[in-house]
Amino acid sequence: FIPIAESCGLISPIGEWVLETAFQKCQQLNMSKDAIQNTIRIAINISPKQFKNKNIFTLIEDLLRKYQLSPSLIDFEITESLLLEKNSEAGRNIKKLSQLGINFSIDDFGTGYSSLQYLSRFSVNTLKIDRSFINDIVNNKGGAPLVKTIIDMGKNFKLNIIAEGVETKDQLKKLEAAGCNEMQGFYFSKPEPVNILEEMHHSQSKNTNERSELQATSN
Repeated sequence: FIPIAESCGLISPIGEWVLETAFQKCQQLNMSKDAIQNTIRIAINISPKQFKNKNIFTLIEDLLRKYQLSPSLIDFEITESLLLEKNSEAGRNIKKLSQLGINFSIDDFGTGYSSLQYLSRFSVNTLKIDRSFINDIVNNKGGAPLVKTIIDMGKNFKLNIIAEGVETKDQLKKLEAAGCNEMQGFYFSKPEPVNILEEMHHSQSKNTNERSELQATSN
C-alpha cells in the first residue's frame, strides 16, 4: 500500500502517524527501570518521499522534545537510492538529522546500487544485509564469501552490520564466524506487541544483572 499512499498524497499523514507512534513507544520502553542501564533504540522505516519534505526536520525535532528522547535512541532506515540523489532536499535533511544525533541505517544493502560513494558522503551508522543474501549463506557456495565481503567492507568504513532475516541456527553460526555485529529475524523472535517486548527486556536485563553479580562474586 505504500506506493499507492505515495502516489495519492497520503504518505505524509501516514508517515507522521508512524513517527509519532514510534517515538511514543520508544519513550514507553525507555521509562522502565530496566532501561536505566540498558537503553532501547528504535528503528523506523521512512518513505523516501517523506524525507524530501522540507518540514521533516522540524517535525522530528518537535517529537524529540515532546517525548523527551535523546536523538541517539532513533535509527532511521533508508534506501540506497535516497542517498544517491545529489543536492536533494532528502540529502540535506539526512545531513541535518545526522548532525542532530539521529542514527541512519541502509536497509536491504546489496540489492540496489551499493555505491561506496555515499558511505563517505553521508553519516551512515549501519548497513543491514538483505535477507536474500542470508538465505544463501548456508546452501549456496558463493553466499558465505559474499556476506563476509559485505561485513568486512562495512567494518572498513567503521559501520555497524546487521544481518536481516536470520531464521536458523546454521545461519547464526555462519554469521558469527564472519564477524557480524548484530542479527535480526524469526530465529530470535517474531514481531511482538510492546507489552511483550517490555517483559522480554525485563527478563533479559535480569539475566544480565545476575551474570554480572555472579562474575563480581567469583572475582
